[in-house]
Amino acid sequence: MTAFTYVKDIEEKDADDTLRMLLHAEGDNAENPIAIAAHIGYDDNCKNVIDEVVSRYGRIDILVNNAAEQHLSNSVEEITEERLERTFRTNIFS
Repeated sequence: MTAFTYVKDIEEKDADDTLRMLLHAEGDNAENPIAIAAHIGYDDNCKNVIDEVVSRYGRIDILVNNAAEQHLSNSVEEITEERLERTFRTNIFS
């Protein structure tokens, strides 16, 4: 049983590809892996993802947070407040 999150409108193709790979790798033992669109830099979204997974599978045995983003900047002055907040929400708060 597998569930993972992805960023809506940005990672749909990656989510579809990952679901196909999971179904292929698990073969006949696949138990409907799910992809959940969520920005996990917000507490409510994290709680909703956990609730959905527990509702579907009954429990969570292993949880891996691999969310991260980075942006190339030539100078600190190029970093906007919006970009800094989004990066911290994704890389730190999630």
